[in-house]
Amino acid sequence: IMVQMRDITEHKKLEVTLQRYNEALEEKVVERTREIEQAKVYIESLLENANDVIYTLDVDLRFTYVNGKVEAWGYTKDDLIGKPYLSLLSKRFRSRYLQETLDMGEKQVYEVEIVSGHGELRSVLVSVAPLLNDAGGQQGVLGIARDITERKQLEQQVQNSERLASIGQLAAGVAHEINNPLGGILNCLYNIRKGTLTPERSQEYLHFMEDGLQRVQRIVRQLLDFSQQRELELALADLHLILDRVVVLTEHVFVERHAVLRKQYDENLPQLLVDGAMIEQVIMNLVLNAVQSLQKGGYVSLETRKHDDICEIIVEDNGCGIASNVRPHIFDPFFTTKGTGEGTGLGLSVSLRIVQRHGGEMLVESEEGQGTRFTVRLPFVRSRMPSMIKVGS
Repeated sequence: IMVQMRDITEHKKLEVTLQRYNEALEEKVVERTREIEQAKVYIESLLENANDVIYTLDVDLRFTYVNGKVEAWGYTKDDLIGKPYLSLLSKRFRSRYLQETLDMGEKQVYEVEIVSGHGELRSVLVSVAPLLNDAGGQQGVLGIARDITERKQLEQQVQNSERLASIGQLAAGVAHEINNPLGGILNCLYNIRKGTLTPERSQEYLHFMEDGLQRVQRIVRQLLDFSQQRELELALADLHLILDRVVVLTEHVFVERHAVLRKQYDENLPQLLVDGAMIEQVIMNLVLNAVQSLQKGGYVSLETRKHDDICEIIVEDNGCGIASNVRPHIFDPFFTTKGTGEGTGLGLSVSLRIVQRHGGEMLVESEEGQGTRFTVRLPFVRSRMPSMIKVGS
């Protein structure tokens, strides 16, 4: 009998070691799986309890995930999964512009209007960012949508309250400004009807009445301009001719004040599509205000320049400037620092409204004791650009 024996001690040791490794690996896999499940539960809890609607879209802009907050809009998750994102939006937001916004190339924040499951419109602030795969390619969109309907309603209520307050202020101003000359006119009529006045005194009273009526007429005309009742009569115009007319009409005021007018025109300025009479009214008002702020020997500069697609008209003076507590109110209707009868307080309000109706803006910079600089900015091509007031330091 031949017996062959092989020592497998090392083999057995390797098997035992391998078994231990397998058991340890299984324990780690179980532990890791448990951690992943816990993380998943944690993330799902965060997503489901978020105050905003959180969702993901695929490359075709269809919902692949949405959290439970969407139920506040009258939808369930099953209602939206697989549905196009754009189908949730109101018709006026289903535009090519929005699809370009959802290009997924970069993070975007914008406002949209969605149709709830109950058919009501909700205002929503949306933040979207691209979802990338391991290779860095785009595989969809992550979006966070915050319902701002109530906030916008509150803002609208505040705006309505401010509008009512402005109407009240306007009505009080109109009553005050018109009541003063009317009171004088009634007083004159009363004395004339008594028949005790001399012819010279009666004539003087008639002049007073005429001045009072002209003042009322001027206030009404400015109110019409302020309320935009008059339509713009747009035509291509040479701005420098308009400014030169203002210079001629205000020449006597400069003489009275011993003031100097400096002109610096951009000779390459193209023509503007404007209502020439209204723009002349704006510049006239700014120039007169500038002159009236001067001490004897001061100056007013009138400058034009082209900045990109904008024409700038600059009226600057080295007068008394505007006090910091006055500056926020200079465009308020009937706000004036002039004495009774010297101004209605509508000049700057009307001027601002005219500039806004031309699609422009007005910038103000002033330092008390140093002077003031008004810049009127008008577009060469009329567009729906926002109208703004900018009050500098």
